[in-house]
Amino acid sequence: MSRSPGPLARVSFALYAGLAASTAVAADAGKGADAPAYEPYALAADDWTYDPFFADDGVSIDRFAGAPGYYDGRRLVRLANGDVVVAGTVIVAGAPQLGLVRYSPSGRRQAWPSIPPAYARYDNQYVVFPNSATPDPKLTGVADIKRYGGNLYVLATQTYRASNGLDKYQAAIVVFSESGDFLGWWFIRLDDDVYNAPLAMDVSGNGRLTLLAGNSAGGLWTRFWTARYKIDANGVPNLDTAFGNGGASMFELPSAASSCSAAALGGNCPISGIDIAHEASLLVLIDPPFYVAFTKKYDNAGDHDPCIAAFGGNGSLRTAFNGNGVRCYPFDDTNSDHDDEAVAIHTDYHAVGPFPPNYVQDIYLLADVSRQYSRGTGLLRVDSSGAPVTEFGGTGKLLWGGCGSTCTVDLGDDTPLALVRRGSDIGVAGHWKPNLVDQPELTVLDADTGAIGDFQVHGIASGDANYTDIVADGAGFVAAGWARDGASGRMFVTSRYLPQRIADDTIFRYGAE
Repeated sequence: MSRSPGPLARVSFALYAGLAASTAVAADAGKGADAPAYEPYALAADDWTYDPFFADDGVSIDRFAGAPGYYDGRRLVRLANGDVVVAGTVIVAGAPQLGLVRYSPSGRRQAWPSIPPAYARYDNQYVVFPNSATPDPKLTGVADIKRYGGNLYVLATQTYRASNGLDKYQAAIVVFSESGDFLGWWFIRLDDDVYNAPLAMDVSGNGRLTLLAGNSAGGLWTRFWTARYKIDANGVPNLDTAFGNGGASMFELPSAASSCSAAALGGNCPISGIDIAHEASLLVLIDPPFYVAFTKKYDNAGDHDPCIAAFGGNGSLRTAFNGNGVRCYPFDDTNSDHDDEAVAIHTDYHAVGPFPPNYVQDIYLLADVSRQYSRGTGLLRVDSSGAPVTEFGGTGKLLWGGCGSTCTVDLGDDTPLALVRRGSDIGVAGHWKPNLVDQPELTVLDADTGAIGDFQVHGIASGDANYTDIVADGAGFVAAGWARDGASGRMFVTSRYLPQRIADDTIFRYGAE
């Protein structure tokens, strides 16, 4: 571990070959083993709509006070006071940078009072890092953003020049305080393979940061890896060497035990890590267990399925989940070759039944599902053993959107990108593509039964637009992403949604003012 001189705090955690693989066995029972997904009807229990008092009729678009260009909103996080921060990529002098913008609950930009001048734009209303035509670090994408202890932790892809002259990719963690103070940036990679790109992270209530990253495995793409940090009192992430093998753990899925012999590479199934979530609990766990959503390739005919791997707090597989720690969940028909892929994972711990209640762990897996004519959305609810919860849609799996075998009018792909639970509601954000134009979309479902409460699609600006993340926000949801700006540009877009009865009731919402 080392720090560079000057204002940029860089800590290198290069974990080369020698990490022990956490090897799974008997991942699933083959194609068609699960019950089919249920296609729900629209319940319309609560019509949802833009919050008319958020920004401009519910929508804020942002070019960082600059000329039209490439401003790609990706992830957001809600702060304790109700503000939200959106993170994404902005282009400065042709080079990608990290961009942060903060909005109040009414959708107004908020200044960052403590931001260093080198990273400030437009009277401290925007953070751009490193804000240089020759950026160091060179951050080419934003994977996630989380908050802990008054600080913001951004997980980004860093491009670096290897000793052989090739560009390679590793995970970088960039830390700012909620006021804008710059705390530093740190990077980590599993080995010296070309791609060690970050995918997602989660942070527990006691400051355990667990990140998920992919690994190209010599071009085979048969592994992902996780790493854990302990965030200290100064907000600095320190690698937890008790986790895995020296701070990180690598995962592979042997083809001999996982129904993928036709697609196997080097004896393992091709897999793609997607998202990570700590186990939810009423208690703060010292070393929180976690779940990883990933996609497994079965064969070379395009057949993929979403899967979940369950890990203990030390990074090893948890056998209490499906008997071996891994299970895949086909959404398509028996013996079909459909491309169904994991998108996001979310955990929730809540009481059920009369007093004294029982407490249960819910794990929701969001999937992008291939259908006969156009793609749709799949949502799975399982318990801590990996079994589908049949209360949810009758089989534990829901399927909506797109165009399946009984479809008479193909209205285009329905693409999910993020989900969150808020009380008894689940919000799913993504985009729908009627007439070959992406339009941002929010679907609200009952978290227990899966009944769809509402389905909202709104055009923003002109051309394509896309929600890429969503958070729970008081009585509603806030979604963020990007909208097309001109022929090839993009701009940040942030929207707030409320149930119609609350959005229309200004006395109820603002009576105290």
